[in-house]
Amino acid sequence: CGLVIPLSIGMQVIVVPKFEQEKFADLIIKYKPNHIMGVPSMMEDLTKNKKLEKTDLSFLKTVIVGGDKISTTAEKGINKYLEVHNCPIKLIKGYGMTEMSSNAVFTKSKECNIDGSVGIPLIGNNVKIIDSDGNELKYDEEGEICLTGPTLIPGYFNNKKLTEQVFVLENNERWIHSGDIGYMNEDGILF
Repeated sequence: CGLVIPLSIGMQVIVVPKFEQEKFADLIIKYKPNHIMGVPSMMEDLTKNKKLEKTDLSFLKTVIVGGDKISTTAEKGINKYLEVHNCPIKLIKGYGMTEMSSNAVFTKSKECNIDGSVGIPLIGNNVKIIDSDGNELKYDEEGEICLTGPTLIPGYFNNKKLTEQVFVLENNERWIHSGDIGYMNEDGILF
């Protein structure tokens, strides 16, 4: 997501192999990137960085987080920080798994970028919420998040037992059980 796609469309990419708050702030000031992608804690750290206190962030077109959960409080704090620093956008969130080849759900529009949500499934992906017995739950009922789609891996290499535990075939469709707890509202937005 953060390396191959941008390079394939001709963007310059600055790779930060190890996050260090001060160096990251220096890179933002120096390069004025249009897009930043990272984990939620990185963005929270930036809001506390003294070097960026008076920096105009209007050059940012997207700030994307994934790879870890983010609290609604942290999300609101980051969005307020972006607003105060003249950034015209809200934080974009994604949800996925390595087994789905990265994100499967994304807050790709204002309509689905609700505080606390991770968005709607990307084209071709499906999400369902199940109870502990494997029954699909109704809207706004909390349970385990299950995913399927064209990027779902066939299984774990040389580990048939784990593959059978994690992947389930239902109605000729393979699903992965994430182990994560969430719910979906009636607009198809995942929380």
